[in-house]
Amino acid sequence: MADPTVLNSGEVDEVEQDDVDVDLDNYLKFKLDPKSEGTTADISGLVMPKADRLVVVGFGIDDSGSLQGLESAVKKGLEAAVEAFKGAKGSDFYLVLRGFGKVYFKGFIDKLTPQIIDSYSAYYGSTPLITLSIKLMKEVREIANSYRNAGIPTTVAALIITDGAPNMESYVPSNFAEYIQATDYIVGMGIRYADGEDGKDLYKDLFTKMGIKTPAMTPSSDPAVIRHAINQFSQSVASIAAGAVSSAVGPTLAKPAVTTAQNDTQLTTDPNASTEPKKKPGRLF
Repeated sequence: MADPTVLNSGEVDEVEQDDVDVDLDNYLKFKLDPKSEGTTADISGLVMPKADRLVVVGFGIDDSGSLQGLESAVKKGLEAAVEAFKGAKGSDFYLVLRGFGKVYFKGFIDKLTPQIIDSYSAYYGSTPLITLSIKLMKEVREIANSYRNAGIPTTVAALIITDGAPNMESYVPSNFAEYIQATDYIVGMGIRYADGEDGKDLYKDLFTKMGIKTPAMTPSSDPAVIRHAINQFSQSVASIAAGAVSSAVGPTLAKPAVTTAQNDTQLTTDPNASTEPKKKPGRLF
């Protein structure tokens, strides 16, 4: 990626969501009646979930070459997300894992194997992030609508992970906004590689232009912090799936167990936290 700028910190932003108008309680209670006027429900060939409710979760994963060296952190974060979803009560999960050049997985969570997650690799030569995000939301929306039309209350969630700004694009960030609906739970996550506050603003500006109202997560490149950030998202989605989210404030990402001392030493409760030095700048962010 070109034009390196400074982005990094030893913390995952604590995010609040006071300004996000997402009536998830009503959404989760909503159920279409296949016999109601104007509703058709052809469920032939549609594999039904194992629970009364469904959450369709999309992961848009930057798999450009600049993420080499952090692949393991992303994989472990995805593995933790799967475990969090499996522990959620009352909902089944349909997952879409998409990179820039391929779809790694699309199906119910019980079909997702460790081998599939392990197939993630940072190999792509550019960062068409908006194109990826639009393709992801189109897929997630189509799946969700199929189940809604079959009478299954269905929630849409997505996490967009990147370590740089979009390039080699046919779209601008604002093009993504038209694919978001009020009841969606979408989070942008931007990985930073160097100390400084500017990177937070760059990512927040990018995701805001994309129409994502949930405050951005901006973890450092420490593998433990990346895993924790992905886990924050998955725990929030699990809470939504369980119907434990207040419609008045919407979901809030869990407070990270990561703080930053004055000397920028990373402190974490994660026993597997990396002791390796931080990555040097060299990415776009």
